[in-house]
Amino acid sequence: AVLGTPLSADDDATGKAAGRLEAALAEAVRGKLRRLEGRFAIRMLQAAKPARPEVFRTVLDGILENRVLHMGYESPYKAGTRAGTAAAATGKARKVESVAVEPYGLFLAKRGWYLVANKRPGQGMRQYKLARIRQVTLGEQGFSLPRGWTVDGYLRNSWEIIVEEKATPTRVVIDLDASVAGNLIETRWHPSQAVEVGPDGSARLSFSVAGTEEVFWWGLGMGCRARVVAPAQLR
Repeated sequence: AVLGTPLSADDDATGKAAGRLEAALAEAVRGKLRRLEGRFAIRMLQAAKPARPEVFRTVLDGILENRVLHMGYESPYKAGTRAGTAAAATGKARKVESVAVEPYGLFLAKRGWYLVANKRPGQGMRQYKLARIRQVTLGEQGFSLPRGWTVDGYLRNSWEIIVEEKATPTRVVIDLDASVAGNLIETRWHPSQAVEVGPDGSARLSFSVAGTEEVFWWGLGMGCRARVVAPAQLR
């Protein structure tokens, strides 16, 4: 996750680190690596607009030093609308908000890096995609991180990355058609996931999640091959 991102400082340092790792391997293993070159790959979706290195490093400094960040943050939507239009997708006419935040932590998910931060003054926890930060400066004010706070703990009840602060864990039950069930149950979509497989190859997937916005879009992606059983609001 780190190699090839601003977290690795620069390409030269990354290359040297990778070289040292390879040098520490047994010769037989290095030989296998050489034979695998060009025949072994890890394919991941890439961000079309990655975070700029200077933004990444400033955000990291704020986290390391527990200092407030002042940011110009652009909405993914066209100014004045909630629809993702072509103009918004290219960055034209996007609304840019000036915000002050207490940076709690960073995580990599779904093609991008996200900052988890407490928005000042007293506006609660937010997530900010680093690629949407136009500019950021390190403020003079410090802040205290809540005792025991971790990124994993913050995300534990989410489906993927969206945390709905006021939502309580809800049991979600989805029936999957046999045509998609085999592929879908090979993935552990959530830590609380439970699966019941029917004799015809269909499956019932259940889990407990706080907030169903992301589950809604995930379920729609399967079309008529999935049917929500519960909760009623999601169905």
